[in-house]
Amino acid sequence: MQAMTEQEVISLLRSLVEIPSPTGEERELANFIASYTETTGFSSTLISDHWDVVARVSGSMPGPKILFLTHTDHSKPSLLSSAYSAEITDGEKFGKRGKVITGKGSCAPKGTLAAMLYAGKTLAALKIRLRGSFTLAAVTRDLWINHDGVREVADRGWIDSDMAIVGEPSGNQPAVGARGIYHFAITIEGKPTHWGSPKEGINPIWGIPDLLKLIEQMTHFLPSHPSLGEATLVPIDIRCEVSPPLTPKYCTIVLDRRTLPGEDRQIIANDVEKKVKEFSSPEQRGSFQLMKEMYPFKGDPESFITKKLMHVQRVITGENPKIGYLSFASNGGFLTEKMLIPSVAYGPGKITDLTPIEHVEISKVLLASKVYVGTALEILTADM
Repeated sequence: MQAMTEQEVISLLRSLVEIPSPTGEERELANFIASYTETTGFSSTLISDHWDVVARVSGSMPGPKILFLTHTDHSKPSLLSSAYSAEITDGEKFGKRGKVITGKGSCAPKGTLAAMLYAGKTLAALKIRLRGSFTLAAVTRDLWINHDGVREVADRGWIDSDMAIVGEPSGNQPAVGARGIYHFAITIEGKPTHWGSPKEGINPIWGIPDLLKLIEQMTHFLPSHPSLGEATLVPIDIRCEVSPPLTPKYCTIVLDRRTLPGEDRQIIANDVEKKVKEFSSPEQRGSFQLMKEMYPFKGDPESFITKKLMHVQRVITGENPKIGYLSFASNGGFLTEKMLIPSVAYGPGKITDLTPIEHVEISKVLLASKVYVGTALEILTADM
């Protein structure tokens, strides 16, 4: 096995950060990733119509198939002048030890992405001695909270894996759970009339307080999880269709529902629909629609992949890692819920590092690289 070149990992991360990849604009980064995998010994590289990249290192013998999955997009930058600087600076100003790399996407997802790409390159140099396969999936549109990227590559049949490591900013802590997200829209229908003759129509805006009171009642009966805390329900947007000088025909309330592992989606939807029916009347009708969803992530502390990753980190650091949980939704939810792939989330940085000056600790990215490589080797070279 080639010795890990720390400077190469750092250089790769800086190159990734320097490429803007806001959600929906991932093309340039996808081309960079594909060029990297095609020139560093990966067996194959595929790119979807929406710039998801799936690259594989195939061993010389049959064996287990391990997936490393992360995303490529980040939110729009607020500090345009230095958003993609990829500067190396002292981490003390951020409360961190050692050096950090700054720039939009440096923590999520590019610290993880750099570590996974380098892990793949390292394995590619040894593929003749490997059994099974290593697959890297760098998917798009994660921040649209609908599993669009991972769903696309799954529908294409590009994911064929026995287990997965999901790259998330978990603080280099194995994570085995996360809440999911459902976004619902409740639309109140009215009867438009001239602003100066309000009694001749039905203004749906007047119905909003009553509907919100009914929805608010649901928040008192939400379930909880011993590690993830309570499920939540909160209105996040109100939209009206207005054509001056007429009152609105429609008014829509958008709700964010954070879901817990084990919750039944249909039961949640039925509960909301009951409140909509309770609100509706012959004069003012409400309708319900599911807009977006991300499934809760249901990992297992006792799964083979979780135990292997924890063992490798223990060997590298000399410390016993503790199981954690993510405070945000993850594409791991799609893998565990829809594809039934045993998964553990792991990566450098923390979600709180996505400050206006986003940053990631170099030492943590290097640790993730070693853990990714070590875990893959433990699995793909066993019994050889």
